[in-house]
Amino acid sequence: MRSTQVQQERTESTKEYTKEYRDIAVLLAAASALTRSPSLIDRLTYALSPEPALKAVADALRILQSDQNSQNPAITQGKDGRGYPIVSVRVEDRNVPLVIRGRLPSSESVRSFVEDVSRDVNIARKIGTYASSLLVEAQLRLEREEGE
Repeated sequence: MRSTQVQQERTESTKEYTKEYRDIAVLLAAASALTRSPSLIDRLTYALSPEPALKAVADALRILQSDQNSQNPAITQGKDGRGYPIVSVRVEDRNVPLVIRGRLPSSESVRSFVEDVSRDVNIARKIGTYASSLLVEAQLRLEREEGE
């Protein structure tokens, strides 16, 4: 019975961080989609200390900032048909944008993430894995939509 309780506490802890920092995962997924490289997500997922994880988030923010400062930004926020927030990434060789469910982070969310990851790098690993799943889900959905 005790091991079940410990497992449930771990699951609740993971759910808490993945819910709290979903927007960070969306940022990483969007920046990775735009650059067509999984390296930002990988740096978070395999971080052994807080520094590489925080640098990956800073790099993702710089990619987003650079995109938003361009004449025709590839990353936009909106809502889907049911009113849920989405982030769309226009990918060069696709007719339809890659759609990631969620929103981009606020500065407060980034601040909180930085503080939490500075205390526990495992949070970064969880969010990196979550970002990867969001990107794969969006890519599979795009493939399915293009095939229809």
